[in-house]
Amino acid sequence: MPGFILTQGVKRLCKVDVHERRGGEIVRGWGKRPEERMDVGTIGTWQIFMEMGFDIVVIELADGRCLEWFDTSNDLIHILRDVAADRERPWRHA
Repeated sequence: MPGFILTQGVKRLCKVDVHERRGGEIVRGWGKRPEERMDVGTIGTWQIFMEMGFDIVVIELADGRCLEWFDTSNDLIHILRDVAADRERPWRHA
């Protein structure tokens, strides 16, 4: 268990698979790789698909595009529930 906690701490420090709210955007950090951004205003609906050890969050945008983001630490889910709780669809098992 201590190894897992240390690994998660290092990942967060290096911004590996971390989601943050920056103004009107949700930003996904992947360490040295470019960040992915999504404007909060473009969220149509979103849904959680539970998997062992992580969740897959499917976000349908207003323009019809669909994003599938992994959420290993529930930070994306917390952000979405803060900014778009009324657009959450019931969760499902993957």
